[in-house]
Parts: sequence; C-alpha cells; structure tokens
Amino acid sequence: MDDFVALDLETANRDFASICEIGLVRYRKGVPAESWSQLISPAAELFDFENTWIHGITEEDCIDSPEFPEVTGSIMNFLDGAPVVAHNTGFDMAAIRRVFTLYGIPYPPMTYFCTLVLSRKALKGELVSFRLQNVADYLGVDFDQVHRAESDARAAGDVAVSLMNRSNVESLNQLAEAWDVRPGSVDGDIDIRCQSIQVSPAYKKLSAGEKERLADLQRKAWGVQDLDPSRDFYGKRVVMTGALQSMTRPQSKAVLESIGAIPTDSVSVKTDFVVLGEQKLEEIDAGGSRKEKRAKELLDLGVEIEVIEESEFVRLLLS
Repeated sequence: MDDFVALDLETANRDFASICEIGLVRYRKGVPAESWSQLISPAAELFDFENTWIHGITEEDCIDSPEFPEVTGSIMNFLDGAPVVAHNTGFDMAAIRRVFTLYGIPYPPMTYFCTLVLSRKALKGELVSFRLQNVADYLGVDFDQVHRAESDARAAGDVAVSLMNRSNVESLNQLAEAWDVRPGSVDGDIDIRCQSIQVSPAYKKLSAGEKERLADLQRKAWGVQDLDPSRDFYGKRVVMTGALQSMTRPQSKAVLESIGAIPTDSVSVKTDFVVLGEQKLEEIDAGGSRKEKRAKELLDLGVEIEVIEESEFVRLLLS
C-alpha cells in the first residue's frame, strides 16, 4: 500500500486562517509510522466560544506557541511530497490557502484526497451521516480524542486505509478511480477540489417514492417527530448553501419537508433560515456564497433571517 500523510487542522474562530493546531500522521504500508502535532498561535488571538467548546483549545494554551510561519518548514519536511488525506478537505484546504496567503508564503504543491467524499461514494446506502466520527465508528476505527488535530488526522488516515482494503486497492489514486472521485491538487495557480466526478441527481428529479424513503431514513436517523408545530423549522422557509457534511442536499430537503418546513432554493424577504455548508474556495475568498451574501444584504435592510452553521442546523433538528 502506498505511503501518504493524514492531516487535520483546528481553528480558533470562523476565520479559516485562525489555525490553532495542526496534526500530521504518516502512513507506511497502511500503518501509522510517525506523527507530528503542534499548537499554533493564530494571527488574531481571538478564540470563539463555539470553537473552543468543540476542540477544547483556549487562548492560554496557544499564547506561547509559534505562529504559523515558524512551523511551515516542519510541515513541508513532514509531508515530503506525499499525497495528503483529510476528512472534509474543503475546510482544511481552505484554511491552508487562507493562512499561507495571510503570511505571504508560497502555497505548497499538494495532491490530496477527501475521505468525506470517498466515504459518501464507497459507503453509499450504508450510512446517513458521513461525519468522521460516524464513518470511523461504522468501519471500526478507534478515536482517541475527537476534535484534536492529531487524533482526527489518524482517524481520517485509518478510514482511508479501511476504504482501500474494502475496495481491494493499493493506493489512494486507485481508490479514487474505483469510486469516480477526482483527487484534489494545488500548485501555484492550480486549485482543483477533490470531488465526485458523477453529480448526484437533482432533488426535483427524484420520484415521490424516493423522496419519501429519504424522508423516512432521515426521521429515523435524527429522531425527528412528524409535523410538530413547536419545532424550530416548522412552517419556515429554509435555504441551503454549500455542501453539507452531515447529509446530502436531497436528504436535507427530505427531512425538512418531513417536519413541515419549506425548503427553497433562493434567498428572499420570505426566507427564515439560511444554512451554511462547506463553501467553495473561490466563494470563501469572495466573502461567502451568492446566497450568503444575499442574506447579509437583507439582514442589513432589517429583514429577519437567521444565518446558521450546519452544526447549529443539526442541533436544532435534534433538540
């Protein structure tokens, strides 16, 4: 089995450049061979409560840690040109691009593979949620400490190895080819996302039976009650923007319809919620997706719209 490096990042706040911890694990012949992790002092030492609640890292933990430019040499030496694996590379690669740009450091050439994208293809029909914890549990991968960089990197690496074993392949390239996934690549101006080559059918093309099966699957998975007027989304117009990590776009529409919400495709004065999924790199650099920008414009005009992260969307579904 070919060598690769698994990577994970933690951030201090919603700014992707606020990396406060990095974890790297090198795999040789499918086995973790060496690891490296480092707390990092972000440029703006502002730690959001929500981020700290997730990973437990505080400003006090990082105050004496090196800033990102001081560790780039160690990062590149550890990578040594190996392909990189991460779970939800849309986040990790956006964070890397933002922090390298912030400090004016040349962006490192890299080929990378997203275990979130690969899991969605390889485990289609076997799982509803493809969050790292769910995929790891399903594949029998142990988690030492969830949402700490080295532990999450190791879990992503173990997931990649498990998927290769299940698919009877010896490399990440072969795994991606087997499941019609395009590897990601960055090098100078080249920035190609790791994503599925085959696009899922649009929600409107699903049959009524398929929609109901998706809705039923979501109700069971999330423990959602049918048509309960007391729920946060009942009777509300909800718009999704970006790629969701916890479910597919068709599944999100199915579960919203199953609880009496009204999923819509565009943001207007009638919109109640905008849910932020994973954004494309060019959208992040531009300050958000078209839908997110429109929601901010309406908020500035006094329109009551709640713009929430996917994690909050899931929390409200379960509450």
